[in-house]
Amino acid sequence: MKIFSITTIVVLSFLIFGCEEDIEKKDNLSIPSVEVEDLYCGIKIKDSYRNFENLKDTAVVNWFKNQTKRSKEFIETIPGYKDLKNRMSQLEKRKESSISNLRVTNQDEYFYLKKNKADKSYKVFFKQNINSNEVLLFDPATYKKELQKDYVVNYIKPSWDGEFLAISLTSGGSEISEMVFMETGTKQILSNTITNCWPSEFGLTWLPDNSGVIYLHLPTVDNTSNDFLLNTKSVLYKLNNDPKKLNIILSRETHPELNLNPEDFPVVYLSNQNDKYFYGFAGGSSGYSNTFYVDSNDLGKTDKIKWKTLFNGDSGISYGNFLDDDYYLYVSSKNASNFKIEKAKITDKGLVDKTIIVPEQPDEVITDFQATKDGIYYTTSKNGVEAKLYFLSKGSDKTNNIKLPIKSGRIRLDIKGLEYGDIWVNIRGWLNDSRRYYYDLKNDKFILQEIIEPIEYPEYKGFVVEEIEIASHDGVKVPVSLIYKEELLKNKNTPILFYGYGAYGSSIDPFFSTRYLSWVEEGGVFCVVHVRGGGEKGEEWHKAGYKSTKPNTWKDLISAVEYMIKEGYTSNKNTAVFSSSAGGILVGRAMTERPDLFAASMIRVGNLNPYRREFSPNGANNAKEYGSIKDSLTCKDLLYMDPYLHLKPNTKYPATFLTAGMNDARILPWIPGKFAARLMEYNTSTKPVLFDVDFDGGHGFGESDEKGIIEYASIFAFGLSQTGHPDYQPKK
Repeated sequence: MKIFSITTIVVLSFLIFGCEEDIEKKDNLSIPSVEVEDLYCGIKIKDSYRNFENLKDTAVVNWFKNQTKRSKEFIETIPGYKDLKNRMSQLEKRKESSISNLRVTNQDEYFYLKKNKADKSYKVFFKQNINSNEVLLFDPATYKKELQKDYVVNYIKPSWDGEFLAISLTSGGSEISEMVFMETGTKQILSNTITNCWPSEFGLTWLPDNSGVIYLHLPTVDNTSNDFLLNTKSVLYKLNNDPKKLNIILSRETHPELNLNPEDFPVVYLSNQNDKYFYGFAGGSSGYSNTFYVDSNDLGKTDKIKWKTLFNGDSGISYGNFLDDDYYLYVSSKNASNFKIEKAKITDKGLVDKTIIVPEQPDEVITDFQATKDGIYYTTSKNGVEAKLYFLSKGSDKTNNIKLPIKSGRIRLDIKGLEYGDIWVNIRGWLNDSRRYYYDLKNDKFILQEIIEPIEYPEYKGFVVEEIEIASHDGVKVPVSLIYKEELLKNKNTPILFYGYGAYGSSIDPFFSTRYLSWVEEGGVFCVVHVRGGGEKGEEWHKAGYKSTKPNTWKDLISAVEYMIKEGYTSNKNTAVFSSSAGGILVGRAMTERPDLFAASMIRVGNLNPYRREFSPNGANNAKEYGSIKDSLTCKDLLYMDPYLHLKPNTKYPATFLTAGMNDARILPWIPGKFAARLMEYNTSTKPVLFDVDFDGGHGFGESDEKGIIEYASIFAFGLSQTGHPDYQPKK
């Protein structure tokens, strides 16, 4: 789909370097500005806030601090804010404890993170089996106490035999971690610490003999450095060895013949302890990567490991598992937008003799699969919200649809390995928290196996979930999920919170969140728009909101808002839109294209300046999804999707709340900061524009419950105050 007609380019040129008249600066607290002019793909771009990209500039940092102070003061004045914050806290504390990072070894031992409601962060626990008493293994509060940092555990992984445990720790909201190893029998931490790692994102793999791990090493951990997240490398580390002596097994440096790019993340992994092969892949923002393999017996035996190509990134293969007989079982979108499961023979020339095991289904997208000794389990989803579970017995060509114990919006499968029959089925929905079941295949029975007792929320019994489809600007049907109180009547004064994402082929699967449901408790409607760019309708849905087709992403959102207004659910005075990260493009372009349609926009750590993000750490990697300034075919696409470039002088914009994290490894704080500054400069409405920077936070992963509640209560109270909710208006 070609976007740029001559008219479009003219319009874009006006947006980029149009009116230069002085605009009254309201509440901008002396915005520092240093203009730079660029020329990309024949278009001149005037960037008034290029100086924001220097996070060592004290003028910029001070502006961030002043804006944060102003933002917090504003939120504190909203009448309903404190009550909303207390309500969110009350609902989250209903849980006596929370569990994450659950790992089950081949010996049925349980390792997991657990946080009681009185705890600030998760601790590491162990159970000999599902029915035994739990044992506390590690409390991050005891780690490096002399530094007076609030360390959190963001990842754990036990060795195959359960004798050792890798524990990843970080602080200040950063995802970049350091890693220690515990001897589980004695609870002793081994003497050496690995630094410059990111296991919460890229994982790690234990060697088959439990003697060490393979992890991804980052040469620098400074998120302001031009070298951050570039030239990373997979490193083999043996326990008790010196971690500073890197044994690199996959990188651009050691394997130039593999043509890895500086922005690629060369990850090495072993799916099962007894797998014949390790696989390595050039990880990143794309779901399709050049993938290699090496015999497990050859790993570490030679100075240079000889990786062989398993498949290329353009093969359509997304992910898979090695089987015992030199076959590879995988999911592919090749001529199958909704995906299919295939099996192929592994040879020195790659995969051959491909056989379809599970064909593509017309209305259901294959979302997950696991192979056990009994056969293949796989899950599907219709429109991203209706999940099903299937089983294909070994040696059979008949697929069985397994009846689930409860209605499911999303299913995730966990197994121990190919040689075992054990499988756990995790089910969740919009109104039910995740439930973990053990599936007894022989008796076709689901057994609830939770570490903690599930919590009930009777206040949600009267909530309704309605799944509909609306026609977008081009007639394409877009799935929309509505959640509201049963007694709700169509009312043009109803505040609606629109939410979407639309990138990387990631679906917004049904999720349970008391924070989001607080909007419904307040009498509003929570409206999830499953826009193009996501994966709700398969790979074609992803590619329909990707690079040159990216405008469909925000046009789908605009169409959904127009539909809800037309159907009498709300009015443009009562619409709020929210997203985060890559969803910044969705919200930013919707509000710049149709500022009249929204009363409020809220964007957490949003990608609001994608053309300049390419020059930031992790920017080049994301060119796989958005396009590149350096590519003549996608340069204009990238400029067209940039919200910062589409802010117009002398325009009334909706009330806007933006956030950033100074330690964010994904979206550096200057990206939303520049958007905030230009919005304040160009905006002629009297509605507030807030910019809140967390100087001790990052992208939001691993933050404390308390910090998360404050953040979401602030965002939603802001939205409710701007959409006319009577409890959030100043008293007259």
